[in-house]
Order: sequence, then structure tokens, then C-alpha cells
Amino acid sequence: MRGAVLLGPERIEIREVPVGRPGPGEILLSVEAATTCGTDVKVYLRGGHPRMLQVPTLFGHEMAGRVAAVGDGVTAFSIEDAVVVVNSASCGVCGPCQEERENLCEDLQYINGAYAEFLLVPERFVQRNTHLIPEGLSFEKAALTEPLGCVIHGVNACGLSGP
Repeated sequence: MRGAVLLGPERIEIREVPVGRPGPGEILLSVEAATTCGTDVKVYLRGGHPRMLQVPTLFGHEMAGRVAAVGDGVTAFSIEDAVVVVNSASCGVCGPCQEERENLCEDLQYINGAYAEFLLVPERFVQRNTHLIPEGLSFEKAALTEPLGCVIHGVNACGLSGP
């Protein structure tokens, strides 16, 4: 498959990279839509991110697509399901997670590779942050789920209400 590989500051190459096979609890996503946000631009300019990725690596983190394959034990998703995979997955057990502040998880994991034809989605992401796309919602709009979540979190934190 082809994928965009971040090599360093302002250096990306489209390369042939192997397609992974899903292991237990994992899915293989056929990427149908990927978006670019400010974080992608900053990571591109800086050539990496200390918590999200180390170069060289597949790049991009906001995506939606179809399930192309499922690993053993995956029951929530089937081949051809339209899904969105949110780019981070909390552990669910640390203090911040128990206080419903999963964005501050002590073991937050990130996924990258949205700018590739396929993406192997690890078990934690399948269990905690992969969601079926409602009928009628485009892949392009579904790929905006993570930034929409940031907006909703910000509005809720501000205590805004009303029309």
C-alpha cells in the first residue's frame, strides 16, 4: 500500500509500506477519508511530537473508513462496517480516567497513519475509540469526529448553555 511517511521537519514521502494483518482484538481499516488539523501542521513543521509519534512513521491522525479485516475476538465490528477511529485511547483505569478526565490519562496512546490506504487499529482503540458511522453521514464528515469532540469538551468546560 501507499502511505505518507513523516521523515523529519517538513519532510514527507509517499512510500510503499506493508499492509498489516490484524492480530487478536485488532481491525484493519481501509481509509476512506482523512483530515488535516493544526496538530498535523505543527508536527510536520517540527518533524515529530514527543508523545504522539517518533519519525520515521506513517502520518495523519483523523480518519474514517471501512473495516477491511478483523482479528480474532473482535465482535463489535464486521468487514465492510463504516467506522471512525479516534486518534487517542485512554487506559480507563488510572486516576484521571476514573474521574472521567480521559484526556489526561496517564497512559494515553496515539494512533497515526491516516494518510495511508490502510491502517492497523490496535485493540485498545478498537475497544475504546472506534465507532460505527451513522447511516447517511459521509466519511469526510465522520473524520471530523475528534476535532468536534474537542469543541464539545471546550464548550462544556466553559459552562455555556442555552440557544
